[in-house]
Amino acid sequence: MWYKRDLVETFIPINATPGNAPAHTSTPWAWPTNYTQLVASLPSDFVMCSAQVVIFTATTTPFQGVLRVGLGSAGSEVEIARAPYALMIAPGSTLTTLFCLTLPLSRRLIPAGTRIAIQHAASVVSVNCYVYLHGYFAEDFEPTRLMVYDQERYRKGLYHGVSNSLPDRAYTSVTSGGSAWALGSYTTFISSAVADLMIKGISLVHVTNWRNQAWSLATSPAGAGVWTPRALMPAPSYVTTPYTCEYVFPDATFVKRGEDVGLALKASAASTVSSAQLTYSELYG
Repeated sequence: MWYKRDLVETFIPINATPGNAPAHTSTPWAWPTNYTQLVASLPSDFVMCSAQVVIFTATTTPFQGVLRVGLGSAGSEVEIARAPYALMIAPGSTLTTLFCLTLPLSRRLIPAGTRIAIQHAASVVSVNCYVYLHGYFAEDFEPTRLMVYDQERYRKGLYHGVSNSLPDRAYTSVTSGGSAWALGSYTTFISSAVADLMIKGISLVHVTNWRNQAWSLATSPAGAGVWTPRALMPAPSYVTTPYTCEYVFPDATFVKRGEDVGLALKASAASTVSSAQLTYSELYG
């Protein structure tokens, strides 16, 4: 199992409004005429890993879609990645909530200065798709920072820890900093981990409209409150709240037995309050 410890993710466009790539307005499964620009020029070499998306429309049938990523000047984009999705709702009902997904993409090194754009097609028309690309700035991405945790034993099921979430059957509220995209204080989610852990993802509840967010995962020696960032999870928002999101990190984050684990929030507006729950696996054996 691949994991990381000292490698922190980033997202594109960083600390900005996510791109919206609406599906064709009149023809199902048709690509819109133009791509939607996500960033005009990358600030640094970027290792793309996945897309964090929010999808919204009003429909009475299940629907499917596909997101694609293109590079290059407007009108001459070259596709480099494509990810499908399928969303199911009760027949005859109207979709009035949002779907939040992690769409895995083939890892790709994209050079600094590159224009990135997105395009979206769906089996129903006018589906909105809000997108952050998730990955690493290349100068931080060293092979020694992405390691294997006894892969054979993990694959054979020889670790006896449980998959779990904290807080158990509840969510904890976290508040962002006092200005836009300022990081708030860390809130402890795991006190003195009982085993080595793999942090896999975050379950979120957005409670305020149009508050785009990023969550910082950090560790500290037990009880010390000295936080070292270990991971970053972007979370695009939409106008209808509250709603929940289930997002997965590109690589699990390793936490040592006895450490505290905390989350801090930054958002597109000051003092944004959202709730979260961590998903992880304990590693015994």
